[in-house]
Amino acid sequence: MLKALIGDGLDPVLQGTSRFVERLGLRPNTLTFIGMGLNGLAAWALAEGEWLEGSSLIVLAGFFDILDGAVARNCRQASAFGSFLDSVLDRYSDLCLLVGLLIHYSRQGQVLYQVLLGLALMGTAVVPYTRARAETLIPKCNVGVMERPERILLI
Repeated sequence: MLKALIGDGLDPVLQGTSRFVERLGLRPNTLTFIGMGLNGLAAWALAEGEWLEGSSLIVLAGFFDILDGAVARNCRQASAFGSFLDSVLDRYSDLCLLVGLLIHYSRQGQVLYQVLLGLALMGTAVVPYTRARAETLIPKCNVGVMERPERILLI
């Protein structure tokens, strides 16, 4: 949904940034790990109730998540392993953010939010598996209410 709204508008910016990042010697997988680390810091900030810091780190991590794929494509460094690594660390990143929120609301004694976050954790773990499994049975699974960018915005 966000991709449909933004379209290819970011492509020129990402191409230039990709070339710069390549000149720095940073590889796509390094950017993926940086994004994961930033999401880990964001989770810690959310657990501490530092909403501005947490949300700022989430946005920065999102930029690295976009940039790693752009560098891989634009600099001809794409690999099956890199794609797999990106997908796995995206799941860990999502779960880290939710755990950060769960810790925060547990400290506050907010049982309803704890239950809702527990459900969100289950959905975050099961939905990508369901989609991957469906794609072993049908050519392409293009259904779903929210892609990853929308889920992160919701957090």
